[in-house]
Amino acid sequence: MFTAAALLMGLLDTDEVVTHAVALQCTSMAFMVPLGLGIAATACVGTAYGRSDPEGVRKAGWTAFVLGTGFMTLSCILFLTMGPLIVSWFLDPRSAANANALSLAVTFLAVAGLFQIVDGAQIVAAHALRSLSDTTIPMIMAIVSY
Repeated sequence: MFTAAALLMGLLDTDEVVTHAVALQCTSMAFMVPLGLGIAATACVGTAYGRSDPEGVRKAGWTAFVLGTGFMTLSCILFLTMGPLIVSWFLDPRSAANANALSLAVTFLAVAGLFQIVDGAQIVAAHALRSLSDTTIPMIMAIVSY
């Protein structure tokens, strides 16, 4: 999907490419938190599973899921409410040449913010489930979330 998106970028003008880069940079930075929590969940859930501790599996999995989804909900709220400020870190709002790009970037960031919640949820859950040797549900979650 990312390769197809990169190829389609050739159809866009400069402002749209710039705003896509801004939104992608912000979402990529935020995504690192649930990705890290997902990797930690793999270790913690797998360890509890290995010692036949269903309560430990439940606690580790749900803790990581709630933390990851909670963080992404906060990042969504920030992207929706602080979009113009965040975009101004990348584009100079005083420059008239950036007016269209600034407007587009705030919109792109809002859409990306909404995507953050499901993306964070699926990455943490997928990692936790993989540690239980379940790859079918993570695949379905990834398809639905993307």
